[in-house]
Amino acid sequence: MQEPSNKADWLAIVLQFVFGLLAGGLIGLAMVKRRYRYEPWLREDLLWPYLIGCALFTAGLCAKFGDRLWLSDSYRMIRPEGPGHSRGSLWLPYGAMLIGAALVISSLYRHFL
Repeated sequence: MQEPSNKADWLAIVLQFVFGLLAGGLIGLAMVKRRYRYEPWLREDLLWPYLIGCALFTAGLCAKFGDRLWLSDSYRMIRPEGPGHSRGSLWLPYGAMLIGAALVISSLYRHFL
């Protein structure tokens, strides 16, 4: 596990965050669509909070772990390093994961109750 340093690699963090937003939105959309029909199984008023929550949670994971999340199994000798984080820059991934998880859980809770 990489310890927080004094300098954050903001370019890598932001690029991984943006890529994670796109990937998380697509993953959430694939999870909510029915297999043979095009309408989602989730209620229509809860669809956007669910998709935004999936996107934020995945973006937080991507911003925290960086290339280690995407490429960890393909490297056998030298593992890729994650982006450099400072103590302040760790708030972005953890906050995004917390807000994303809260949105997904609340959407599913309101749908099934």
